[in-house]
Amino acid sequence: MKVELSNEADAQVAEVDSWWRQNRLAAPDLFTDELERALDDLGTMPSLGTVYQPGQPATTARQVRIPNSRHP
Repeated sequence: MKVELSNEADAQVAEVDSWWRQNRLAAPDLFTDELERALDDLGTMPSLGTVYQPGQPATTARQVRIPNSRHP
């Protein structure tokens, strides 16, 4: 299954990634590595996580926590 991020999610990812790289020097790639794994997992297990209602009834969205960087 194809997994896409909304424009809002893309902006949030960029913001978190920037903060992460500036403040987590011991593991600068942890957030993006975890995010990639979560997106890959969603592609193969579409029912993973919880349903998220973004305000667009025609859109199905899921929220998955990435535990090591502690971001939803």
